[in-house]
Amino acid sequence: MLAELPLGDARLLGLGMVFTALLIPVLGCSKSGSTNTVPNLSTDATSGQVSTNSSPTPAASQAPDTRPARQFPLESTAHDAGWRYQKRPEGHKLADLLPPAGSNSPGVDQTGAAPTNESLIQSAGIRKLVGRHVVIYTDLATDPAVDQLPLVFDQAVPQWAEYFAVDPQATSEWQVVGHVISDKEKFLSTALLPRDLPPFLHGYQRGHRFWVYDQPSAYYRRHLLLHEGTHAFMRRFLGSAGPPWYMEGIAELLGTHRWVDDRLTIACMPRHREEVPYWGRIKVVRDQVKQNRAQTLSTIMIQERDDFLRVDAYGWSWAAATFLDGHPRYRDRFRKLAAVVEDPQFSKIVRDRFADDWDQLTEEWQLFVMNLDYGYDLAREAIVFAANRSSHELEDPVTLRTDRGWQSSGLRLEAGVEYVVSAAGRYVVADESEPWWCEPNGVTIRYHQGRPLGMLLYAIRPNERRAGMTALARPGEIGMRRIITPRHAGTLFLRINDSPAELADNEGSVTVQITRR
Repeated sequence: MLAELPLGDARLLGLGMVFTALLIPVLGCSKSGSTNTVPNLSTDATSGQVSTNSSPTPAASQAPDTRPARQFPLESTAHDAGWRYQKRPEGHKLADLLPPAGSNSPGVDQTGAAPTNESLIQSAGIRKLVGRHVVIYTDLATDPAVDQLPLVFDQAVPQWAEYFAVDPQATSEWQVVGHVISDKEKFLSTALLPRDLPPFLHGYQRGHRFWVYDQPSAYYRRHLLLHEGTHAFMRRFLGSAGPPWYMEGIAELLGTHRWVDDRLTIACMPRHREEVPYWGRIKVVRDQVKQNRAQTLSTIMIQERDDFLRVDAYGWSWAAATFLDGHPRYRDRFRKLAAVVEDPQFSKIVRDRFADDWDQLTEEWQLFVMNLDYGYDLAREAIVFAANRSSHELEDPVTLRTDRGWQSSGLRLEAGVEYVVSAAGRYVVADESEPWWCEPNGVTIRYHQGRPLGMLLYAIRPNERRAGMTALARPGEIGMRRIITPRHAGTLFLRINDSPAELADNEGSVTVQITRR
């Protein structure tokens, strides 16, 4: 899944004050499954500190854990991060990778090798599949899942053009040559697999050609085809694919797809594991979160080209691109980056564009990777920040939507003051064979992350930036009523207890009243 980098591409070398946030998993059961035993994330709802308790999370309602906790660093802020670049060694230039005028025919080897010998290729048992935008050589036997690969690729081209704001007319005559390989020796013996290609894990793209090894599932074979096709498209129509994290992240994002009734949809969040067999990107992130090896966005953005000889780099680059592209607050800025991929200061431009809300972005990234699951709804799970109201406005009730994640009450609470928080309302937390009606105490026939599904939760988020995990990572329980005493001043945030993948079928609201005791 690597692409050859031309001289003009910038390579990000370093970042000052980058920390790897050690995230503890809170991946619990969903509405469609049974309750799981998971390590308990014990971060004080009022302090933002975290400790680890490996015992099963109790199912009963409980108050926030106030025991001393370990602290974890947040990412560095935009102003204290140093971004440095250097040019790649002299050698290939972008112009060297583009075909000469008039050489867009599939009979011409765009990498500079000798023209293909069709007779030799056929005698080696290699078939040729021809589409409008791709010619594929493969030694795989005839099968609908293989023979439709040119159709898959052809349907991707207009979607790539729309995503990157490329004139569809400019792509009308574009065609690349792909190779889907089972027996590597057949492709070496016919010169279809150049011997000067560097080692690659599953796929590689160079010029107007790409190579992918066959995979154990039709889905993952298509994914690799689209991944390498994305590289080729970006190089041809954008002039570059950007630094490694962006190049691979975008290819992973646009390679993740649905193929239903011979119709392709790219850039999809997989709804369940069975939809994407052998893909494994969510598993990579979840496993490394459990191992305290989670990556920050800053560490992802300094990944080197050789890091992508490991699958985990693809998992994290997919997660970064999916998060930034799918989040309603960051999507437009992220997509506009395609216009500057040739700029040697690309990753500095990224940080500049997100500098004003980098701390908020970091918090949301933490929650995203900690709770990542199939079907994660980035739009509904996006934190709702709001301007603070005066403490004198406590008498005004707060209305909380049940189909959204964390929402600011706008109320700034004072440290050491007792507050009575009471809630009322009746709402739906699932709509399967029939609606599941719920009140703020939640429904005890099913639990999510050790608490009743639909229970009203709270956290107090400090208004000033603090090192460590976001306070929203470990909420406390309110239910119908609770007295809370903040350990520090901050804004009260509220949500109901539910999976980020299952907010869409919730209906109704909760009315919350906060008063001084």
